Amino acid sequence: MPSGLKPFVVVALLIVALPLLWVGAAALTEFGNTWTYRYRITLGVSVGGKEHVGSSVIQVRVTQKSAMLPQTQGVSIKVSGEAVVVDLGNHGILFVLLKDVERPQRRAPNSWSASANEITSSAFPRTQEEKGEWGLARTMRRYSQGGQGRELQPDQLPLLVRFRNETAPSTIEQVDPTNLEMSIGPGARLTRATIETVPAGRFPFNISGLTLPRWLTGEPVTRKIKEVLPWLSPDPERRLIPPTGGRMPPYIALTAHGDFIR
Repeated sequence: MPSGLKPFVVVALLIVALPLLWVGAAALTEFGNTWTYRYRITLGVSVGGKEHVGSSVIQVRVTQKSAMLPQTQGVSIKVSGEAVVVDLGNHGILFVLLKDVERPQRRAPNSWSASANEITSSAFPRTQEEKGEWGLARTMRRYSQGGQGRELQPDQLPLLVRFRNETAPSTIEQVDPTNLEMSIGPGARLTRATIETVPAGRFPFNISGLTLPRWLTGEPVTRKIKEVLPWLSPDPERRLIPPTGGRMPPYIALTAHGDFIR
């Protein structure tokens, strides 16, 4: 290679390498600022003097985006899990979705019905010590350790639904947790509603799928809803009731497959 070309080759290599190194450094920064926590929602319903209980463990992965890439600044949240399934026997199946209740329907002043990625921050708010520069990291570590729990009031639950026919998605109906008799039948009432953070395990063991000690894998994310709703698709945006055009459809008609499973 002529000596006169060497400086141009070096410059060319730097032009290619520096952006790659910058992106790589940003990726490493985000990897270090990624936290995973899991929580369990449990719902109990009494019908005909018998209590029916269902629960679901849901995972939330939070990533603080790197400031090295301005267009990606902020927080990225990914939810994995599925709706709570409460089998009521002859009275059908009740589902607690990953979706919150439509805001105008929230009656109580302190109501904060929240979606799957918001409910922990509402149930277990950040402490004064977690509001500083490293506050997010402290909060995420607290959540991931598990051991926190509280009761949920009916107005604090995510969206509750049922189907007149579980094989027909279009028969979905919203259920009022303060008036279960209207949807389920005489004597139906809510007996318990709780949320608790559970151990999330250690990366990468908590995503390995291997049979390992629970302190490594964490509490397993629930995966059983397709046993009762086999028609659920992997497309989270697909609506249960296809849009028909015209005026804005009711809130329940906007429910999508991703509100049941992600």
